[in-house]
Amino acid sequence: MDIYIYGNVVGQALDAPVPEVEEGKVNTFFGGNGLVASHILELGGHLTFITVLGADEDSKHYNSFVHPRLKKIFLIDDTRRTTVKKRWYDGWKKLLQVNKVDNHNISASLEKKLSGYIGKEAKNVDVIVIMDPQHGLLTKGLINHLKKISKKFKKPLYVDVQISHKKSNHHLYRGVDYMLLNEKEARTVYPKFDIKKPEQTLATIMKKLNLKNVIVKLGSRGTLAVVNGRYIKTRAYTKIHGTIPPKKKDLIRAIS
Repeated sequence: MDIYIYGNVVGQALDAPVPEVEEGKVNTFFGGNGLVASHILELGGHLTFITVLGADEDSKHYNSFVHPRLKKIFLIDDTRRTTVKKRWYDGWKKLLQVNKVDNHNISASLEKKLSGYIGKEAKNVDVIVIMDPQHGLLTKGLINHLKKISKKFKKPLYVDVQISHKKSNHHLYRGVDYMLLNEKEARTVYPKFDIKKPEQTLATIMKKLNLKNVIVKLGSRGTLAVVNGRYIKTRAYTKIHGTIPPKKKDLIRAIS
C-alpha cells in the first residue's frame, strides 16, 4: 500500500535540523501488485489476484479493493506486516519515505497453499502475470512452480521484477514468455547495456535469460522491445486521468 502525504514546509524544526511540514492532502493507493491489478482491470481484463497480506490493521484496507471482474485470493501471513510505504512531499518535492516491510521468505506451508491456488486457477486464465518486488512471497520454489504451471497449461508468463532494495533475481525467471525491465534492471542482467545499439543489447538480454520476448521501459524516452521476433521502439505516451502520484516507475506502457 502506498500513502502519499502532501504538505507545505513552514520552516525548520526547533529540535533538529529538519524541515517542519504542515500536513495537507493524503492519498492512499494500492501499490505494487495492487497497482498492476488495477491497471489490468482498467484495461477491461478479468483478474484473479493472488497475494499475501500481513496480520495487521493495514491488511483490512484491502477489503475495499473490489471490482466486478476481480476475484481475490488473499492469504494472511501471521509472521509479517502488510507492506506500507509512506512518502512525504512539499508540493512535488519529496522529503521523506518510510517503509513498513518484512522481506523474509514465506513458510513452506504457506508456499504449499499458494501453489494449490495457482494450480487450480491457472486453468481458467489467458495469461499469468508476476510482479515481484522481492518481499519474500515469491520464493525460488514458488517461482519454479509458476513456470511449470505456465508450461503445463500453456499460459504465457509475464514477469516484472523490482531490484530497489535487493540484488537482481531475474535469473530465476529464465525461459519465461515476457520479461519487463526498466533500464537499471536491464543493466543488472547485461552491464554493457547500450541504448545506442538497442537490437544487439536486447538480443543479448534474451539470450542470457532464454526469453521469448523482452520489453525495456525507458521512462520519458519511451520503450524498446522485441516481441514475436520483431524489434519495436515506441515513444512515451502520457494520458492523465485524475491525480497521478509522482511514481514514474509504476506507469504501464501498452505495446500493440
